[in-house]
Parts: sequence; C-alpha cells; structure tokens
Amino acid sequence: MKKRVVITGIGLVSPNGIGKEEFWKALISGKSAIKKITRFEPSGFPTQIAAEIDNFDPLKFMNYNELRYTERASQFAIASAIMAKEDAKLDLSKENLERIGVAMGTSIGGQGWAFEQYDIFKKEGIDKANPFSIIAAYPNALSTQLSIRFNIKGPSETISIGCSSGLSAISFAFEKIQNGIVDIMFAGGSDAPLFPPVFAALCLGRNMSLQNSKPKKASRPFDRKRDGLVIGEGAGVIILEELNHAIKRKAHIYAEIKGYGETCDGYHPVEPLPTGEQAERAIRIALKNSGCLPRQIDYICAFGLSMKKLDIIETKVIKNIFKKYAYKIPISSIKSMIGQPLAASGVLQLITSVLVIKDGIIPPTINYEYPDPECDLNYVPNRAIRKKVNRVLTYTFGFGGKNIALIIEKYKK
Repeated sequence: MKKRVVITGIGLVSPNGIGKEEFWKALISGKSAIKKITRFEPSGFPTQIAAEIDNFDPLKFMNYNELRYTERASQFAIASAIMAKEDAKLDLSKENLERIGVAMGTSIGGQGWAFEQYDIFKKEGIDKANPFSIIAAYPNALSTQLSIRFNIKGPSETISIGCSSGLSAISFAFEKIQNGIVDIMFAGGSDAPLFPPVFAALCLGRNMSLQNSKPKKASRPFDRKRDGLVIGEGAGVIILEELNHAIKRKAHIYAEIKGYGETCDGYHPVEPLPTGEQAERAIRIALKNSGCLPRQIDYICAFGLSMKKLDIIETKVIKNIFKKYAYKIPISSIKSMIGQPLAASGVLQLITSVLVIKDGIIPPTINYEYPDPECDLNYVPNRAIRKKVNRVLTYTFGFGGKNIALIIEKYKK
C-alpha cells in the first residue's frame, strides 16, 4: 500500500514577505513587490524592474564564515528550511536521520556567483578569487547545504528543469515517502537570478515586461494589456511527512498531497507547445493519480506568467479539462504580485494553496483591468475572496516544455 503524505511545515523567503505570515498577509491584501532593481544599476537594460528581496539578512540564519561559501539562492534555501523545520516543530534529535531526505529544485543554481567571481578573477587575478566557488556555485549546493546543516543522512537531490524544478523536487520527495523509503523530506526550490549577466540574457529573450515607469502594474496575468513577465527571486521549503509518523509525533497537518502528473512538450527550448496538449495531460495525470474528478477542485493556483501566448494556452487547457465548470472555479496568479522567481514559483504556489485551504481566503490576480476575450475565466480580479476550499490544483509550465501538476487536499482522518 502507498503511504499517505502530508505537509507539516512551511518556510519561505519571498519578495513580498519573509516567513508565511508576512507572505500571506501581502498576498491577500494584493500587495505588489515589483519595483526598480536596486541590486545593480539597471539603466542600460530594456527591462529595469523585478520582484527583488530587499530586506533579507542571511546572518539571521547562518554565521559570517558560512557566508563565504553560500551563494544567495542557497542562503534563501537555508533560511526557508530553518523556518519550515521550526514551523513543523520538528526535533531532529528524536528522529532517525537516515529516514529523512532533502529534495531541492533550482533553475540557474549559483550562476550569479560564478559570474561575479569571474569578474574578480579577470580584474584582480587568481589570488583574489574565492576558493569556495566550486562548492558555492554548482546547483547541487542547495541540497548539500541543507543535508549538512541538519546532519540528514537520507537521499539528497537537486533537480534542475527550469521553472518547474521546485514542484518537481516536491513530487520526487512525495514519491520517496509514498514508497516507504523515508519518513520525512525537506523539499522546495530556490533561485536568485538578479545578477547583470543572468538578467541580461533574460532580457534578450524578449519575454520581459517593459513597463519600467509603472513597476507595480507590470505583471498582469491574463489581462489584455500584459506585455511580458517580471522576474523575481526567492525560495520556499516545505516539510513532507508520512502520515502515521506525523500523527505519532502530534504534528500539525496543513494538508495532504494526493498526487501529481509530469510531462514534457518535447517541442522547443523556450516556446510552449501551441496546443497545450502535454500541459493538459500533466493535469489529467494528476487528477487520475489523486482519484479526483475535475468538479472536485475548488481552486486553481495558476501558473499565470503574464505572457500573451502562455496565458492563452493555460486558459485553453483549463477549459478543455473543466468544461463548463471552468467558468465557475476561482483561478488566481500570485505572479501578479511576486513576479516569476523561477524554481521557487511552483513551491510558493503550493504554499499559497496550503494557506488557502487553511484560511478559506483566495488571493487575487492583481492588475486585471482589461479583459482579454481569449482569457475569460474567473481570475479573482484585484480583490481576495472568501471561499471554503478542500482541494487545490497547482502547476508549472517551465522552459523546455517541462510540465508539473500537483493536487493537495484538506487533511481528513
């Protein structure tokens, strides 16, 4: 028999709040975190805005010596994991550390660190380069850092499949527990892309919003006047736990993961498959694996990237699956407020889904002002709504056509 898997802890670092309370308060109030970039001088870039984290102090979570070999994305991951562990009231001294694992997703890993160190090497020579760069900049630093910090002995994996990496890591962790390999997994995603060379490459992809004079209005998922996505940064980590293990230690249970689906378009490095058929198939697989009918979904925490083509495809996929019910089900995109934090996006969507179930409040899609006839569903425009929610569907459609869909449900004994 497959084990039941529940969520018992949440931790996050996001542009509109550090920790679940700040994040949730900002979301349900419709607060945008998008502004002009301050981490570097953006005046030479066509896009000069992002959802930047400007109040994060890594020294609250690690010491100064650790910072010498910890890249920004890993700092976010460590902070999120510490908060998730505390939220779950998880005492690792009482646990079998060989039955605990780590799964983290990242899209670009420590590329920003690598570029910075290359500049130092070019200008000042080898003696000034950071000797820890090889362990700080590689993608596997995220899971390695967490395993070392908590002395965890079980599986330790980093997954990198673009924007879907975070949800893929959570799906991987879910299977490890479901199949009885471990009892607990730290799982999530983290990315920190706000470095000039990385950001320049994203700008050159010509998918970014150019609304530099009105940053808080720039991310407009499903709105007719959307002109592109807004990049963000951040991380999220959740504690996944085998149900009986969670009950035995009297853990608070937020929700249960019921199932997931994963497909690939096999079509283009950046462009989505125009038919959306593989994205649709991922959701259908998730529904089947969850034993859930489309009409049993109470809310969709959408990908909602604010890209013209992708928003239309996403809407079409929802209509194909949910038929007439598609017009009744509330759908919202938190990217209207936090931008697209790459691998962290799916994890922050999942955390949002958990909090929706907990509090019965659905956050809005802000900046939805001009209806698009091709995006004509209920996107919870501009204001949060109250609704009892038992089941949530969330998903990510990453570059390379990597599609992940996941369903969570209010825990029932």
